[in-house]
Parts: sequence; C-alpha cells; structure tokens
Amino acid sequence: MYNNGGIECGKGQQTPQARHRIQLYRQFTGVLDVTPGENLSC
Repeated sequence: MYNNGGIECGKGQQTPQARHRIQLYRQFTGVLDVTPGENLSC
C-alpha cells in the first residue's frame, strides 16, 4: 500500500503536496455530495 505520510507529514507545516491532496479530496467529495470530514491533514 502506498502512503504519502513521509512526503507530506512531519515537515513542521503543511506542504504544497498535502494542500493539493486536500483540495482534490474536497472537490471529489463536493461532486459526490458527501461531507469530507474534519481530519484532512497530517
């Protein structure tokens, strides 16, 4: 299983990769008309 944790997390601030992933996830959940939830970052 692939995990972006080492790339996106533990950098002291939200990385551009993490922000992009969250943005895409919010777009997908909007299309599906579901709530994305609160825990979207590391």
